[in-house]
Amino acid sequence: MRLSIIIPVYNSVSKGLELCLESVLNQTYSNFELILVNDGSTDGSYDICRYFEGKDSRVKLIDKPNGGVSSARNAGLDIAEGRYVTFIDSDDVMSKDYLSGLAENYGYDLTVCGVKQIFPDGKIKTYSLPDGVYSIDDPVAFHRLIQSRLVFGPCNKLFRTDVIADNNIRFPEGIDYGEDRLFCYQYLSKIKNFKGVSSVCYEYLIQPGDSLSTKYRSNLFELEYSQWKALYSLYKFHDVITDQSEKDLFTELFWLVNDAIMRCKGNSSRLYSDIKQILDIEEIDGLRQHSSLYQANNIIKKLILNRNAVGMYLFIKLMDLCKK
Repeated sequence: MRLSIIIPVYNSVSKGLELCLESVLNQTYSNFELILVNDGSTDGSYDICRYFEGKDSRVKLIDKPNGGVSSARNAGLDIAEGRYVTFIDSDDVMSKDYLSGLAENYGYDLTVCGVKQIFPDGKIKTYSLPDGVYSIDDPVAFHRLIQSRLVFGPCNKLFRTDVIADNNIRFPEGIDYGEDRLFCYQYLSKIKNFKGVSSVCYEYLIQPGDSLSTKYRSNLFELEYSQWKALYSLYKFHDVITDQSEKDLFTELFWLVNDAIMRCKGNSSRLYSDIKQILDIEEIDGLRQHSSLYQANNIIKKLILNRNAVGMYLFIKLMDLCKK
Protein backbone atom coordinates (compact mmCIF):
# COMPACT_ATOMS: atom_id res chain seq x y z
CA MET A 1 0.00 0.00 0.00
CA ARG A 2 1.64 3.17 -1.24
CA LEU A 3 1.53 6.42 0.71
CA SER A 4 1.98 9.98 -0.45
CA ILE A 5 3.73 12.22 2.06
CA ILE A 6 3.41 15.96 1.52
CA ILE A 7 5.79 18.39 3.22
CA PRO A 8 5.40 22.13 2.58
CA VAL A 9 8.76 23.90 2.85
CA TYR A 10 9.33 27.59 3.47
CA ASN A 11 12.61 28.95 4.89
CA SER A 12 13.08 25.81 6.96
CA VAL A 13 16.88 25.49 7.07
CA SER A 14 17.23 26.78 10.63
CA LYS A 15 14.20 24.76 11.76
CA GLY A 16 15.76 21.37 11.04
CA LEU A 17 14.68 20.62 7.47
CA GLU A 18 17.53 18.15 6.86
CA LEU A 19 16.76 16.24 10.06
CA CYS A 20 13.10 16.07 9.09
CA LEU A 21 13.81 14.68 5.62
CA GLU A 22 16.37 12.17 6.89
CA SER A 23 13.84 10.90 9.43
CA VAL A 24 11.26 10.37 6.69
CA LEU A 25 13.58 8.62 4.26
CA ASN A 26 14.87 6.33 7.02
CA GLN A 27 11.42 5.01 7.94
CA THR A 28 11.03 1.26 8.38
CA TYR A 29 8.00 1.53 6.07
CA SER A 30 9.40 2.38 2.66
CA ASN A 31 6.51 2.20 0.17
CA PHE A 32 5.89 5.91 -0.24
CA GLU A 33 6.47 8.96 -2.38
CA LEU A 34 7.75 12.06 -0.63
CA ILE A 35 6.42 15.27 -2.17
CA LEU A 36 8.40 18.35 -1.16
CA VAL A 37 6.80 21.67 -2.04
CA ASN A 38 9.25 24.55 -1.86
CA ASP A 39 7.04 27.58 -1.37
CA GLY A 40 9.36 30.35 -2.52
CA SER A 41 12.04 29.85 0.14
CA THR A 42 14.92 32.35 0.23
CA ASP A 43 17.24 30.65 2.75
CA GLY A 44 18.64 27.62 0.94
CA SER A 45 15.73 25.27 1.63
CA TYR A 46 15.34 24.69 -2.11
CA ASP A 47 18.95 23.48 -2.42
CA ILE A 48 18.41 21.02 0.42
CA CYS A 49 15.27 19.73 -1.29
CA ARG A 50 17.17 19.35 -4.57
CA TYR A 51 19.85 17.36 -2.76
CA PHE A 52 17.35 14.91 -1.36
CA GLU A 53 15.55 14.66 -4.71
CA GLY A 54 18.82 13.53 -6.27
CA LYS A 55 19.60 11.21 -3.38
CA ASP A 56 16.34 9.20 -3.32
CA SER A 57 14.05 8.34 -6.23
CA ARG A 58 11.01 8.45 -3.94
CA VAL A 59 11.37 12.22 -3.58
CA LYS A 60 9.41 14.55 -5.87
CA LEU A 61 10.11 18.28 -5.73
CA ILE A 62 7.75 21.11 -6.62
CA ASP A 63 9.23 24.61 -6.73
CA LYS A 64 6.68 27.40 -6.74
CA PRO A 65 6.37 31.10 -5.84
CA ASN A 66 5.40 31.80 -2.26
CA GLY A 67 1.68 31.34 -1.78
CA GLY A 68 1.35 30.16 1.80
CA VAL A 69 1.13 26.74 3.43
CA SER A 70 -2.35 25.98 2.04
CA SER A 71 -1.19 26.69 -1.50
CA ALA A 72 1.85 24.46 -0.96
CA ARG A 73 -0.18 21.55 0.42
CA ASN A 74 -2.69 21.86 -2.41
CA ALA A 75 0.14 21.72 -4.96
CA GLY A 76 1.26 18.48 -3.35
CA LEU A 77 -2.27 17.06 -3.48
CA ASP A 78 -2.44 17.84 -7.18
CA ILE A 79 0.28 15.28 -7.98
CA ALA A 80 -0.21 12.74 -5.15
CA GLU A 81 -0.39 9.17 -6.48
CA GLY A 82 -0.52 7.13 -3.30
CA ARG A 83 -3.63 5.33 -2.11
CA TYR A 84 -3.45 7.37 1.09
CA VAL A 85 -1.92 10.75 1.82
CA THR A 86 -0.40 12.12 5.00
CA PHE A 87 1.17 15.46 5.86
CA ILE A 88 4.32 16.29 7.80
CA ASP A 89 5.62 19.68 8.89
CA SER A 90 9.16 20.53 7.78
CA ASP A 91 10.41 21.16 11.33
CA ASP A 92 9.23 17.84 12.81
CA VAL A 93 11.36 14.71 13.14
CA MET A 94 9.70 11.31 12.83
CA SER A 95 10.57 8.21 14.82
CA LYS A 96 11.63 5.44 12.45
CA ASP A 97 8.38 3.49 12.93
CA TYR A 98 5.99 6.43 12.45
CA LEU A 99 4.77 5.46 8.98
CA SER A 100 4.55 1.76 9.79
CA GLY A 101 2.33 2.64 12.76
CA LEU A 102 -0.03 4.43 10.41
CA ALA A 103 0.25 2.01 7.50
CA GLU A 104 -0.63 -1.05 9.56
CA ASN A 105 -3.93 0.66 10.38
CA TYR A 106 -5.02 1.44 6.84
CA GLY A 107 -8.29 0.34 5.24
CA TYR A 108 -10.49 3.06 6.72
CA ASP A 109 -11.68 6.42 5.52
CA LEU A 110 -9.48 8.14 8.09
CA THR A 111 -6.78 6.88 10.45
CA VAL A 112 -5.76 9.07 13.39
CA CYS A 113 -2.84 8.39 15.72
CA GLY A 114 -1.84 10.21 18.89
CA VAL A 115 0.21 13.42 18.97
CA LYS A 116 2.85 14.72 21.35
CA GLN A 117 3.36 18.48 21.40
CA ILE A 118 6.81 19.59 22.59
CA PHE A 119 7.05 23.23 23.70
CA PRO A 120 10.21 25.38 23.80
CA ASP A 121 10.26 25.26 27.63
CA GLY A 122 10.22 21.45 27.59
CA LYS A 123 6.55 21.14 28.47
CA ILE A 124 4.81 18.23 26.76
CA LYS A 125 1.15 17.67 25.95
CA THR A 126 -0.23 14.47 24.45
CA TYR A 127 -3.51 13.82 22.67
CA SER A 128 -4.88 10.45 21.61
CA LEU A 129 -8.00 8.40 20.94
CA PRO A 130 -8.89 4.93 22.21
CA ASP A 131 -8.06 2.14 19.77
CA GLY A 132 -11.03 1.20 17.64
CA VAL A 133 -13.01 1.64 14.44
CA TYR A 134 -15.87 4.10 14.69
CA SER A 135 -18.77 5.21 12.52
CA ILE A 136 -18.68 8.91 11.73
CA ASP A 137 -22.42 8.94 12.55
CA ASP A 138 -21.84 7.64 16.08
CA PRO A 139 -22.59 10.72 18.27
CA VAL A 140 -20.29 9.67 21.12
CA ALA A 141 -17.39 8.65 18.87
CA PHE A 142 -17.69 11.77 16.71
CA HIS A 143 -17.71 14.09 19.72
CA ARG A 144 -14.75 12.25 21.22
CA LEU A 145 -12.85 12.75 17.95
CA ILE A 146 -13.54 16.49 17.97
CA GLN A 147 -12.80 16.90 21.68
CA SER A 148 -9.49 15.06 21.26
CA ARG A 149 -8.22 18.08 19.26
CA LEU A 150 -6.66 15.65 16.79
CA VAL A 151 -8.58 17.00 13.79
CA PHE A 152 -7.35 20.57 14.15
CA GLY A 153 -4.44 19.88 11.79
CA PRO A 154 -3.56 17.51 8.92
CA CYS A 155 -0.56 15.70 10.42
CA ASN A 156 -0.77 12.33 12.26
CA LYS A 157 -3.41 11.00 9.86
CA LEU A 158 -4.02 8.89 6.80
CA PHE A 159 -6.49 10.44 4.33
CA ARG A 160 -7.89 8.53 1.39
CA THR A 161 -6.56 10.18 -1.75
CA ASP A 162 -9.65 9.26 -3.78
CA VAL A 163 -11.99 10.91 -1.26
CA ILE A 164 -9.94 14.12 -1.50
CA ALA A 165 -9.82 14.01 -5.31
CA ASP A 166 -13.43 12.99 -5.93
CA ASN A 167 -14.77 15.75 -3.67
CA ASN A 168 -12.20 18.38 -4.65
CA ILE A 169 -11.22 18.90 -1.02
CA ARG A 170 -8.53 21.54 -0.66
CA PHE A 171 -6.94 23.71 1.97
CA PRO A 172 -8.58 27.16 1.80
CA GLU A 173 -6.06 29.70 0.52
CA GLY A 174 -5.81 33.31 1.58
CA ILE A 175 -6.05 32.66 5.33
CA ASP A 176 -3.30 31.57 7.70
CA TYR A 177 -5.35 30.69 10.77
CA GLY A 178 -7.50 27.57 11.00
CA GLU A 179 -7.13 26.62 7.34
CA ASP A 180 -5.97 23.12 8.25
CA ARG A 181 -8.95 22.70 10.57
CA LEU A 182 -11.33 23.64 7.76
CA PHE A 183 -9.66 21.09 5.48
CA CYS A 184 -10.27 18.38 8.08
CA TYR A 185 -13.89 19.46 8.51
CA GLN A 186 -14.43 19.23 4.75
CA TYR A 187 -12.95 15.75 4.76
CA LEU A 188 -15.04 14.61 7.73
CA SER A 189 -18.20 15.59 5.85
CA LYS A 190 -17.38 13.05 3.11
CA ILE A 191 -16.49 9.90 5.06
CA LYS A 192 -18.27 7.11 6.88
CA ASN A 193 -15.75 5.78 9.40
CA PHE A 194 -12.44 6.42 11.11
CA LYS A 195 -9.82 4.37 12.93
CA GLY A 196 -8.41 5.56 16.23
CA VAL A 197 -4.84 4.53 17.12
CA SER A 198 -4.05 5.18 20.78
CA SER A 199 -0.28 5.13 20.43
CA VAL A 200 1.40 8.53 20.21
CA CYS A 201 3.10 8.37 16.81
CA TYR A 202 3.65 12.00 15.82
CA GLU A 203 5.83 14.49 17.68
CA TYR A 204 5.00 18.10 16.91
CA LEU A 205 7.71 20.62 17.79
CA ILE A 206 6.44 24.06 18.76
CA GLN A 207 9.01 26.59 17.56
CA PRO A 208 9.72 29.55 19.89
CA GLY A 209 8.08 32.75 18.74
CA ASP A 210 6.84 31.10 15.57
CA SER A 211 3.21 30.37 16.37
CA LEU A 212 0.63 31.80 13.99
CA SER A 213 -1.81 31.58 16.89
CA THR A 214 0.02 34.44 18.64
CA LYS A 215 -0.02 36.75 15.62
CA TYR A 216 -2.30 39.79 15.89
CA ARG A 217 -5.31 39.66 13.59
CA SER A 218 -7.96 42.33 13.40
CA ASN A 219 -10.38 39.70 12.06
CA LEU A 220 -9.57 36.97 14.59
CA PHE A 221 -13.13 36.65 15.88
CA GLU A 222 -14.47 36.48 12.34
CA LEU A 223 -12.08 33.59 11.59
CA GLU A 224 -12.81 31.74 14.84
CA TYR A 225 -16.56 32.22 14.52
CA SER A 226 -16.62 30.95 10.92
CA GLN A 227 -14.69 27.86 12.02
CA TRP A 228 -17.10 27.30 14.91
CA LYS A 229 -20.03 27.54 12.50
CA ALA A 230 -18.37 25.06 10.15
CA LEU A 231 -17.97 22.62 13.03
CA TYR A 232 -21.54 23.09 14.26
CA SER A 233 -22.78 22.52 10.71
CA LEU A 234 -20.72 19.33 10.57
CA TYR A 235 -22.43 18.03 13.71
CA LYS A 236 -25.82 18.81 12.17
CA PHE A 237 -24.83 17.26 8.83
CA HIS A 238 -24.01 13.94 10.49
CA ASP A 239 -26.97 14.29 12.89
CA VAL A 240 -24.73 13.70 15.92
CA ILE A 241 -25.68 16.57 18.22
CA THR A 242 -26.38 15.37 21.76
CA ASP A 243 -27.13 17.32 24.94
CA GLN A 244 -23.48 17.05 25.95
CA SER A 245 -22.00 18.01 22.60
CA GLU A 246 -24.35 20.99 22.32
CA LYS A 247 -23.30 22.17 25.78
CA ASP A 248 -19.63 21.83 24.84
CA LEU A 249 -20.09 23.61 21.52
CA PHE A 250 -21.96 26.56 23.01
CA THR A 251 -19.51 26.82 25.89
CA GLU A 252 -16.73 27.09 23.32
CA LEU A 253 -18.70 29.76 21.43
CA PHE A 254 -19.32 31.77 24.60
CA TRP A 255 -15.60 31.94 25.33
CA LEU A 256 -14.87 32.93 21.73
CA VAL A 257 -17.30 35.83 22.17
CA ASN A 258 -16.01 36.70 25.65
CA ASP A 259 -12.37 36.70 24.54
CA ALA A 260 -13.16 38.78 21.45
CA ILE A 261 -14.91 41.38 23.61
CA MET A 262 -11.96 41.48 26.00
CA ARG A 263 -9.61 42.12 23.08
CA CYS A 264 -11.52 45.29 22.17
CA LYS A 265 -9.54 48.41 22.99
CA GLY A 266 -11.18 51.19 25.00
CA ASN A 267 -9.44 53.89 22.99
CA SER A 268 -10.40 52.50 19.60
CA SER A 269 -12.63 54.60 17.37
CA ARG A 270 -14.27 51.34 16.29
CA LEU A 271 -15.01 50.12 19.81
CA TYR A 272 -18.80 50.28 19.63
CA SER A 273 -19.04 48.90 16.08
CA ASP A 274 -16.65 46.05 16.96
CA ILE A 275 -18.71 45.14 20.03
CA LYS A 276 -21.97 45.30 18.11
CA GLN A 277 -20.59 43.11 15.32
CA ILE A 278 -19.55 40.46 17.85
CA LEU A 279 -22.87 40.54 19.71
CA ASP A 280 -24.91 40.37 16.50
CA ILE A 281 -24.17 36.69 15.97
CA GLU A 282 -27.31 34.64 15.48
CA GLU A 283 -26.53 32.08 18.20
CA ILE A 284 -27.05 34.38 21.21
CA ASP A 285 -30.34 32.61 21.99
CA GLY A 286 -28.48 29.30 22.06
CA LEU A 287 -25.89 30.80 24.40
CA ARG A 288 -28.66 31.87 26.79
CA GLN A 289 -29.96 28.32 27.05
CA HIS A 290 -26.65 27.18 28.56
CA SER A 291 -25.77 30.28 30.58
CA SER A 292 -25.19 28.36 33.81
CA LEU A 293 -22.17 26.66 32.24
CA TYR A 294 -20.12 29.82 31.73
CA GLN A 295 -17.91 30.62 34.71
CA ALA A 296 -17.32 34.22 33.65
CA ASN A 297 -17.59 37.71 35.10
CA ASN A 298 -21.32 38.11 35.81
CA ILE A 299 -21.53 41.62 34.40
CA ILE A 300 -19.84 40.64 31.15
CA LYS A 301 -21.91 37.49 30.87
CA LYS A 302 -25.20 39.38 31.29
CA LEU A 303 -24.16 42.03 28.78
CA ILE A 304 -23.25 39.36 26.23
CA LEU A 305 -26.40 37.28 26.70
CA ASN A 306 -28.62 40.38 26.52
CA ARG A 307 -26.82 41.67 23.41
CA ASN A 308 -26.24 44.92 25.28
CA ALA A 309 -23.67 46.60 23.05
CA VAL A 310 -24.10 50.02 24.68
CA GLY A 311 -23.62 48.57 28.16
CA MET A 312 -20.56 46.63 27.03
CA TYR A 313 -19.13 49.77 25.42
CA LEU A 314 -19.49 51.70 28.67
CA PHE A 315 -18.11 48.80 30.72
CA ILE A 316 -14.95 48.54 28.59
CA LYS A 317 -14.50 52.32 28.67
CA LEU A 318 -14.75 52.22 32.48
CA MET A 319 -12.27 49.35 32.70
CA ASP A 320 -9.89 51.27 30.47
CA LEU A 321 -10.12 54.36 32.73
CA CYS A 322 -9.49 52.27 35.84
CA LYS A 323 -6.24 50.97 34.35
CA LYS A 324 -4.86 54.51 33.91
